Amino acid sequence: MKRIILYILSAVVALSVSAQTFEADYLPSSTLKDKDGERIGKGDMLKLGATFKKQLYAERDESGRMKMWDMTFNARYASMDYEGIANALNPDAILNGGIMLTHVRTIGKRWNMVASLGASLNAVTDRIRWQSLNMNGGLIFMYSVNRDLHLGIGAAVTTLYDTPTLFPLPYIAWKKEGRYRIELNMRGVPEMSISTELNKKATLELKPFKMERMAAVIEQEGKDMVYSMSTFSSLFSFRYRITENAAWTASIGYVWRRNIKNNERSWSGFWDSITDYDNRCKFDNGFRFSTGIKFDIK
Repeated sequence: MKRIILYILSAVVALSVSAQTFEADYLPSSTLKDKDGERIGKGDMLKLGATFKKQLYAERDESGRMKMWDMTFNARYASMDYEGIANALNPDAILNGGIMLTHVRTIGKRWNMVASLGASLNAVTDRIRWQSLNMNGGLIFMYSVNRDLHLGIGAAVTTLYDTPTLFPLPYIAWKKEGRYRIELNMRGVPEMSISTELNKKATLELKPFKMERMAAVIEQEGKDMVYSMSTFSSLFSFRYRITENAAWTASIGYVWRRNIKNNERSWSGFWDSITDYDNRCKFDNGFRFSTGIKFDIK
């Protein structure tokens, strides 16, 4: 299994990609409490991530209709160092990765269709199995209200919870240009950013809210479960353009919520992971520090 995954990663990296992003994120140690509010230990987290994007095909006909294909590869590795009871209840490291093929097509004067299909890896690093590989896909119909606002609705499907699970997927993309650039994106997970350029090289950016999630298929008492960790935070970033095609970013943020939970790998387990907030283990609020670099290859 590990050899197959390595072949896939090597093939993707070997491609001439149009964008590359590398990030490192550190959350200092904070107290972990169980569902009853009792302290069960503490832990920190170091997360490394990389994203590669390659445009495979793009065409616009005389009437302005667009057809586009692109491929995205992403990988995230999280290493956790727990103390106390938490050390026995949580994995030391999680690996998430995926390959996604996306097709965008104009289907009307203001309508576009966005379809995607791919595979993902959701595993603890010392227990990668066939059950760790999952299929993912989605279909969104997007309406352009104007040049800056795009609304859509669709559905996504995943096999992370064993049987294919279908759920609605809202889409909102809005931006406002000016001295302050404001962007709001909701492609299933909401994210907002407000940025301003200090000069041609330096940019300040505020993200009032950012939601992230990592998951792994684990085995517990002979039964497949889904271990998930969700984070809700705010970030303040400084971005510096090193060259025309490369930029460095440093961020400091505050984590308002960081939860972990084990769910059955089933349809009911999927809905419990979303709705059953009371049975989650919760970390105390704390800071986070990030740095990264982005390359745009033309």
